[in-house]
Amino acid sequence: MNRLPVWFELAENLAIGAAVVVAFVHLHFSWWWLPVLFMAFDVSMVGYVLNNRVGAVCYQVGRQCAGLQACGEGGRTSAGRDASQSAYEMSTALGSPLRVTIVGSCMKWAASTRGPSWSRNSAVPIVLASSMHIPYFTFIMYNMYMQLRYSYRLDPAPSQRAALARAFGCARAVFNDGLAARQAAYEAGEPYISDAELSKRLTASKNDPERAWLAGVSSVVLQQALAALNQAYRNFFASVTGKRKGPDVSPPRFRSRKDSRQAIRFTVSARFKVLGNGRLRLPKIGDVKVRWSRELPSAPSSVTVIRDAAGRFFASFVVEVTTQPLPETDAECGIDLGLTHFAVLDNGTKVAAPRFLRSAERKLKKAQRALSRKQKGSGNREKARVKVARAHAHVADARRDFAHKLSTAIIRENQAVTVEDLSVKGLAGPQPSPLGFRG
Repeated sequence: MNRLPVWFELAENLAIGAAVVVAFVHLHFSWWWLPVLFMAFDVSMVGYVLNNRVGAVCYQVGRQCAGLQACGEGGRTSAGRDASQSAYEMSTALGSPLRVTIVGSCMKWAASTRGPSWSRNSAVPIVLASSMHIPYFTFIMYNMYMQLRYSYRLDPAPSQRAALARAFGCARAVFNDGLAARQAAYEAGEPYISDAELSKRLTASKNDPERAWLAGVSSVVLQQALAALNQAYRNFFASVTGKRKGPDVSPPRFRSRKDSRQAIRFTVSARFKVLGNGRLRLPKIGDVKVRWSRELPSAPSSVTVIRDAAGRFFASFVVEVTTQPLPETDAECGIDLGLTHFAVLDNGTKVAAPRFLRSAERKLKKAQRALSRKQKGSGNREKARVKVARAHAHVADARRDFAHKLSTAIIRENQAVTVEDLSVKGLAGPQPSPLGFRG
């Protein structure tokens, strides 16, 4: 194979410097399109100059990589990974003077979102495979981003509450339809219905006059309901086959309007937006008031609107933040969990058990007695149920706040933390007697 022109080698050397700049800009500004454009340009340029079949293939590789964001769920795992791997294998096996920019050979291809999110999650390492006549050069910059959830209380207007209730109902109906279809196929001995087939059935159901009300909510909400069903099945299959660690995962169950928790999710494709006045604009819902307790560190990639049993609404944003290591310390901590005390540290510090539920027993007893006296199906019973739910929510919030503050303090003060592998929940329950029964 002929040696490349001098101008091309110069352009490739400039491309190396550009790759470094792109990497730093991407890490600091999260401009997800820069690595994609640079990758497509570099691979396509090699394919254009090399007048042979390998060059044509490399040009196609560049086009596949450039279209990775548009490929969506399937593209991020098949087109992008296969394209980058194929380009790298060709450059090494043929010994040709290819310098292929591969973005994503070590990416988190299992990311659940598409478009800008997968690029920011995974981007860089950038691997520069050099030619034979230039020393092999590899530049790897590890991604320093992680995803966090930021939750805020919402105060929707009455009309917005009604719109959210419709969205919850439509998402629940789509989820149940998909679950019923898969269960029917399983009982009939038919093949497992794929995710794409369920999506096609959802699109066709919107044309059904009996399901015309599905058009009243954002299509992203309905697609995300199917995505939740698909993820539930994947978790169940992974648990059955032993690939998933932890407690056994049950198969998906039908959702009910009486469930204590209702949720819908909007992704970036839904074009939700945090307005300048602090309100959250949701498609076909409106501009919802948000109680901002702190600022978002970056632009959110998705938002989940949740209604709990107490009738409270929350917005849970998924954002990406730069990891900032805590200052190193020489202290180490061992924790012994127990029943008398919440925890005992190795330095003798005893953390008392707050007993939030016991302190709220009197209020709960009063609210539950009032609930038991109300007639089932009446409006007063619903009001009493909300009071009981709010009392339980207050206990849960206090317990969660205590656990977060204590764990944060322990982590900040110690370099290493050791916790015994003990089931405290099992100790708190009734123990089996020597005769074989629990008492």
